[in-house]
Amino acid sequence: MIKPDKNLLARYRIIKGNPYIINGHDIFQLDDVGILIWENINGENDIEKIISIVSNKFSVSMEEIKIDITSFIEELHSNKLIEY
Repeated sequence: MIKPDKNLLARYRIIKGNPYIINGHDIFQLDDVGILIWENINGENDIEKIISIVSNKFSVSMEEIKIDITSFIEELHSNKLIEY
């Protein structure tokens, strides 16, 4: 299973009360789900585990959120915020 890990250059910051991931000149704002996903990307949790964590936290089925979370993780990867 793929176990994503944060890019060491990407930084999580709260700016004026809003959560962001900053990588160089690129800034990405997160919502509550994005924050939870980011917090659980650690090189140990595989994508299925992250989906399970989000599913339990927000009381939705894994099937309902799998595509959205996988797409979000792919977006993080394509923007060089995480590594596989």
